[in-house]
Amino acid sequence: MKESARYVKIVEWSTDDGCYVGSCPGLFLGGCHGTDERAVFAQLCEIVEETIDLYHADGKPLPPATAGRGLGSRLAGAGRRVTSQSPAGTCAPRAAGAAERVVVTDHALTVELVDGRSISAPIEWYVRLSHATEQERDNWRPIGGGRGIHWGDLDEDISIESLLAGRRSTESPTSFQRWLAGRTERRTRG
Repeated sequence: MKESARYVKIVEWSTDDGCYVGSCPGLFLGGCHGTDERAVFAQLCEIVEETIDLYHADGKPLPPATAGRGLGSRLAGAGRRVTSQSPAGTCAPRAAGAAERVVVTDHALTVELVDGRSISAPIEWYVRLSHATEQERDNWRPIGGGRGIHWGDLDEDISIESLLAGRRSTESPTSFQRWLAGRTERRTRG
């Protein structure tokens, strides 16, 4: 059995975002999104594998497994479609800790929440944002009822929970290099 099979992977439709959202609760915050459910699941599986590789490379123990705890049965018992809903639900109304304003500079990502709090993190924690233009950084929108932030031009998602916990991006160098190469190719063609 692959190590990635130890973690529940959820792909659900988000009415707020108008797309499928993939997540792996317990292993990492955030995830991936897209309009094709199968493509989102494939991307999610790749992110799970890369995250596990990062844990090993950093010599850190993996978080406790989330698979095998009867999550599917609990979701089905609640009348939910197991492949498209999470126990917490990601289409909730804007919570008190929802993003209201986002400012990205060359030094920091600062998020102002609707409850008046501000969160700031070093821009180096988010390599895609650190490589973005001012216009790309300004093109953001809240997702998941404000529980996350999406930059469409960068295909970057950051959760408020992750910011509050002081977690940096877990994007692997391989994934970032692939994104950077595609970015360069698009700029060359455009």
